[in-house]
Amino acid sequence: RTFNTLPKPDNLRGGAFFRFGDDDFDQAGEVVGGRVPGLSLARSELKGSVDGDAALAYLEWTMSFATTAEGQSEARAQVVLPPGAVVSRVTLFIDGQEREAAFASTGKARAAYESVVRTRRDPLLVTQRTRDRIQVQCFPVVKGPPMKIKLGFTVPLVPRDEGRAAALLLPTLAERNFHVAEDVRHVVRVESRRPLATLGPAGSGGVEQRPD
Repeated sequence: RTFNTLPKPDNLRGGAFFRFGDDDFDQAGEVVGGRVPGLSLARSELKGSVDGDAALAYLEWTMSFATTAEGQSEARAQVVLPPGAVVSRVTLFIDGQEREAAFASTGKARAAYESVVRTRRDPLLVTQRTRDRIQVQCFPVVKGPPMKIKLGFTVPLVPRDEGRAAALLLPTLAERNFHVAEDVRHVVRVESRRPLATLGPAGSGGVEQRPD
């Protein structure tokens, strides 16, 4: 487990290796960093459709972030993608309206994001960290209505049972700097013309499609 899956300990002693206070020193940076006090995931919904003939699925993960802290916070997370999946859409909601993101090289996209953060406007940045992992960061999360983003993924199905079935693996959070309360439900809705079944126990992160 990564260190930021847990809240900051209350009994830290002083020293050169620990930072104190509520300042987010990793804001607009390239690492997820530690938990930001007051910042939380308010809602999470993953929905999409499966095309068994094309062995592909399209998923959209909508997340909303809220804070109880004063000032402006940045939500950051690393998302593990299913094997072979790609990010095909990125959307930021501003005043209830969807604003589509532009695709650019990592360097140009990060420079633009940092510039917008400095001017205290509403940016969203998604960068590829490794082949099957992305980093997501959005700013600013303030008291009031949650900040809402949407990520679209094109995901290939994984053959199973000698081709008699195919599995759809789902993206998951690997690291995060925000709290997820126990009563927050990750809503998942997947449609298909063929029968679907969960792959393993509830919460295992997969859906299986069979031709019959």
